[in-house]
Amino acid sequence: MSAQSPAGGQKRFLTRLLYEKLPDGRTVGSVGCRPITQGNNASYPHPGKGYDAGPGFSAVAGWGVPDGQALLTALEQVGTGASA
Repeated sequence: MSAQSPAGGQKRFLTRLLYEKLPDGRTVGSVGCRPITQGNNASYPHPGKGYDAGPGFSAVAGWGVPDGQALLTALEQVGTGASA
């Protein structure tokens, strides 16, 4: 995650890392983000086409809103080179 990391250890895109598995089997995204469980992106007129938000990853909100400290802690568990 850092330009100070060795070239082989640099990770340029966070998105790919959100799908990495933690030792307990959960994903970085599920642990490092606050889920958005209400809402949708349905188009007008009602009912339009779209998706509803829900627990876990959703087509509306992805993993949700990043929680900086939780995300850093999760990334440290998968060995990305992130440090506090």
